[in-house]
Amino acid sequence: MNNSMKISFCCKDCKGKMFDYYAGTLNLSIKCNRCKRVLTLKKIDEKYVAERMINGKLFV
Repeated sequence: MNNSMKISFCCKDCKGKMFDYYAGTLNLSIKCNRCKRVLTLKKIDEKYVAERMINGKLFV
């Protein structure tokens, strides 16, 4: 993945933007401000993101 690329993680239920991802391995829990859905990410890396993104967004 290109170092200057930014991926926006979005809630799949309400389509709200949760956070932006640039690089590294993610291990976190985050709560959507709109629908209060809790997202838990474990061992998410550049390869996972590159395989699942659509038009610069990843719906999770």
